[in-house]
Amino acid sequence: MGLSPWQILAAAEVRYCIVTLFLLWILLCLLFKRLPILDKPLGSAHQVVVLLPFCYLAFQGSRLWLFDDGFAAAFADDRVFGFYAPAQSLVLVFFGFQVWDLTVTLVTPELCKPDAIIHHSVSGVLALIGLSAGTSGFLLYYGAFFFGFSEVSSVPLAAVDIFRMNKRLASAMPSVNEACRVSFAALFLGIRCAYWPFVAFDFWRQTLASGAPFSLLSVWWAANIGLTLLQYYWGMLIVKGIIKMVTGKKDSEGDAGSSGDGPLLEAGSTLQ
Repeated sequence: MGLSPWQILAAAEVRYCIVTLFLLWILLCLLFKRLPILDKPLGSAHQVVVLLPFCYLAFQGSRLWLFDDGFAAAFADDRVFGFYAPAQSLVLVFFGFQVWDLTVTLVTPELCKPDAIIHHSVSGVLALIGLSAGTSGFLLYYGAFFFGFSEVSSVPLAAVDIFRMNKRLASAMPSVNEACRVSFAALFLGIRCAYWPFVAFDFWRQTLASGAPFSLLSVWWAANIGLTLLQYYWGMLIVKGIIKMVTGKKDSEGDAGSSGDGPLLEAGSTLQ
């Protein structure tokens, strides 16, 4: 079998991830409460902390997915139950990240929304299944993309949400705010809307032919359908935001004096 629940929780990647993120978040919460320019110090601390796992997952996922010959060779014959230690390590970090993120989301008013709770819960369950099922793991190959490479767009998103929470900070740094929004929109549309369906198609092709237990596949199938639809819903919001920005229409929310990018912000605020 794959890793047991105890082995997963005891794994160094999970322990270090959870402890490090909690300590850093607590320290930043205490610090940010002293900064008058921040309207929401707890949420802002969260958005700064998530940059660490986002950057790691994006870098490691990109390296595995695009450049690691050992990764490709390990899953050449079996992308469903194949094993590669660095891929397992990435999923362990992702699981630890989701445990921390769900906990912080539940105790932070500006983050505690039903869609965010569902998103973190489903992501954590998928990672848990991937680590514990099969003889040495389940769908670790696709974990490198869905839990790793796709997080490239989440790096500028963290900055976008910091500005979204803090109107005075956004007004003080309009150029940085705009650069983060443009980067997020471009990366999201390129990776999660244009490239994602090709990976999803391969995922379905491989899993349908795998003969893996339906109980395992059904959870991932349902999640893939739901998350894929969400990518295009968020993508639609981003495109609407871009159109408003280009045409100069003001959004009814009056976000920090920016030109009609409320839909883009709505996509960002639910993605994490």
